[in-house]
Amino acid sequence: MSVLETLSKEGRREFTKAEEEIIVCSRKGDLNRARSFSVGVSLGGQTELSVRRNDGTTVWIPLQTVEIIGLIHQLAANVGCNVEVQPREDSSSGRSGHNAN
Repeated sequence: MSVLETLSKEGRREFTKAEEEIIVCSRKGDLNRARSFSVGVSLGGQTELSVRRNDGTTVWIPLQTVEIIGLIHQLAANVGCNVEVQPREDSSSGRSGHNAN
């Protein structure tokens, strides 16, 4: 015997209504999910993470170097990996006066 069979007629209506509300909430959540993201550089050496939403609007967040390193480690941890991060030895890293010695 299923749960619905044990409920009264009114109970079944309430149960069905609750299920429909869950479906609507789930769909609304799907519409708020990001469809794509991009990474770029903003002023002051910050990294900017941009996310395009389902409705075409874009949201972004500027991140400091330490936040980017934390993000790299978190992404690696999410897939069961460790990463070793070290500064590049060329001028493209944006680190003026960096000495590799």
